[in-house]
Amino acid sequence: MNYRLTELKVLLFLLLLSAVSCQRPMYDEEDEEDGVSQTNLPLKISARSSGESQINYPAYIYAFAENGSCSASLKMTDNGPIEMKLPPARYTIVAIAGLGEEYTVPENPCLDDVIVMKENNSSSRALMLGTSTVTITNKKNISVSVTLYYAVSLVNVSLADIPSNVKKVSLQISPLYSSLSFTREYSGKDKSTEIACELESDGTWSAPPFYIFPGSGSQTVFSITLEDDSQTKTFGYTFNGKPEANVPLNIGGSYSGDVTVGGSLISGEWKDPVDVKFDFGGAGEDNSGDENPPANPDLSGLPEIGNIWNGGIVAGIENASPTGADVLLMSLDEWGGLASDVRNIIKEEEANGWYLPSEEEAKVLHDTFCGVSLDELNETIEGLQNGDPLLDIEKRYVYDFNGVIYAFGFKTSSKFLQAGSTVKYKIRLVRSVHYNAG
Repeated sequence: MNYRLTELKVLLFLLLLSAVSCQRPMYDEEDEEDGVSQTNLPLKISARSSGESQINYPAYIYAFAENGSCSASLKMTDNGPIEMKLPPARYTIVAIAGLGEEYTVPENPCLDDVIVMKENNSSSRALMLGTSTVTITNKKNISVSVTLYYAVSLVNVSLADIPSNVKKVSLQISPLYSSLSFTREYSGKDKSTEIACELESDGTWSAPPFYIFPGSGSQTVFSITLEDDSQTKTFGYTFNGKPEANVPLNIGGSYSGDVTVGGSLISGEWKDPVDVKFDFGGAGEDNSGDENPPANPDLSGLPEIGNIWNGGIVAGIENASPTGADVLLMSLDEWGGLASDVRNIIKEEEANGWYLPSEEEAKVLHDTFCGVSLDELNETIEGLQNGDPLLDIEKRYVYDFNGVIYAFGFKTSSKFLQAGSTVKYKIRLVRSVHYNAG
């Protein structure tokens, strides 16, 4: 009898031990990896917004390992710092705020996964996202601060002088992106959103403020539809620009036989204002914005992409008109150093008009010179026989993102991420030079 009692006690103990082992906390003090015990170390994380913008809590914090897998995640309910415990390694920290039922987020995300707007490619919530990198070592008191920026554009619509017999008014915007990765890369291009406007007490038609991802094309089509009891009319305009993240888009207009719409792109706190005014819907017009010059006029003598011109590598052609164009040049010279040293390294070059590329310019460099184009460019540089360094597909090059140093590579799948503090990067500068036709 005592033997059976002892056997029962041992069985109960084993069951209890098994239950406890299945209830391990998210962060253990030690993890076994390849037979080696690793001590998890505390990482303090704080989040802030750029300028005076307010973070719409809760914010969700993710720590991604170098292979892109999610090592840990936490929910931040206020602006107080939180703490994660992670094994020593290099991590990409991603903070996201403004999520709600209108956005779909993977339950166990990887760094390349995307956040999607569920319906109509618009949302009533402003999505904010920020990234940072940190290397956890055996040092104590490691901390990282993540700055969140708006990843969407705020749109306001107000239309006046609409005829009293009109029953419905709507606005359509296209093409747009519909998703955003944790690395801040947009995808799901050529989508559209259509917003219904409501009649206000003052006779104007407006829509509640809403948010969209940036435009996916170099041009944007705005369409306004007016519907009464007998017919439906749609008036459109092709705008030579696109909605951008962190830039409110205010659309206002009036109807007087034809539709005249005045639109403006007004920047947020981190960019200079850009105002755009246009008319559309006039009788006999094709609604394509012909008052603007052709986007790519035939300019004889205009330097070609990848050629050497005016002391630099031609990387892009912008603002082309019959009289000339702005040429984006990338430097033939190349520098290297830690992210913290970049400003001092390029100080002398800035005085000569060269500067760190912005994120938009960095993406132009990447899109222009990845793959076969990079090989062709390096052949051109070698042909100069000046000893100029070739672009290295295995290295990462820095750019400026709102005053913070970020980096990218010339691989097709390159990520655009904040630069690490202990990594040496390559530096290629840019400048814009105007080409005069004739």
